[in-house]
Amino acid sequence: MNIAVSGTCTVNNGETLSGTYSTTQGTATTFSPATPFSVTCSNDLLYSITANTGLNGSHATGTCQGSSCTKAMANGSNYLSYDVFYGSTLVPSSGTSLSSVGTGAAQTYSMTAYLPALQADPTGTYTDTVTVTVTW
Repeated sequence: MNIAVSGTCTVNNGETLSGTYSTTQGTATTFSPATPFSVTCSNDLLYSITANTGLNGSHATGTCQGSSCTKAMANGSNYLSYDVFYGSTLVPSSGTSLSSVGTGAAQTYSMTAYLPALQADPTGTYTDTVTVTVTW
């Protein structure tokens, strides 16, 4: 008798980053989510989490924590550059993946948005959508 057991993962999407940014503030601004997202994978299943550059990544400029910013929020034709990092350790989410092993229970992850100081953009609401992918 042969039995194949396949592993699965599910993602609970809870991340929404929001806050207020001042274009005249001389220091960078960080935002953390009110509700982190969680990943539930089968016990002992290796998985990885990656994030894309969002909808406006081609408009990103400047430096985010020592690396080039890879994302931009849009308000019409105006853009605020930023990047998203895994947790409070500020590990870049673009170009890197975060790996873990499933436990059968929900494992919680948080992302932090980082906006460089003194971006001289008009006031308004800036938005972007970043897709997080879990592979196993």
